[in-house]
Amino acid sequence: MEFREYEEMLWNLMSAENTVRNHAEMMFESMKADSDRTLLYLLQVIRSTLSDDVRGLAAVLLRRVLIRDEVSLWTNASASTQHSVKTDLLHVLTYETNRSIRRKLCDTVGELASSILEEGEWEELLPCMFQWITSTNVAHRESALRVFEMISLYMATCMTAYFDTTIQQLFQTSLRDGEGHVALHALRALGTLH
Repeated sequence: MEFREYEEMLWNLMSAENTVRNHAEMMFESMKADSDRTLLYLLQVIRSTLSDDVRGLAAVLLRRVLIRDEVSLWTNASASTQHSVKTDLLHVLTYETNRSIRRKLCDTVGELASSILEEGEWEELLPCMFQWITSTNVAHRESALRVFEMISLYMATCMTAYFDTTIQQLFQTSLRDGEGHVALHALRALGTLH
């Protein structure tokens, strides 16, 4: 299946017509047999200039097929695809301007990170999140805290040396952030750690 056909299938997944939507669902299920292509196409859609509805759906589907499905595409993906997914997720999240899509991407990053951080499989994530939490960009601060909220168990158990000083200081600073959404995510992240 070419990318253009994949894009059309995503549009059809949102169709109000049951037959069109059901056919698109069957196509998507059969496509998942190729883990690499499915993951990379979903990321390509998210990075594209397509409508926010299609991009948002791609973000939701990516999260679902990465972790939530009965058979995770993550474990079946090649090492190069796994690397691309991690790199692309951080890149897309860096520049995403649509708040709804950004939240969906944060949830995807957080869930993926929760399942692979302990094995040391995403070394770029935490430095990126620490950079974002101190950024002047509100979206970056909010995104970092949203991801921290989702990986709080990892942080509480594996980062105890940093927790008492560095992480708590960052969260305390974020709690005083003038942007309400940032302070709210700081409170949630801090609450999940205690």
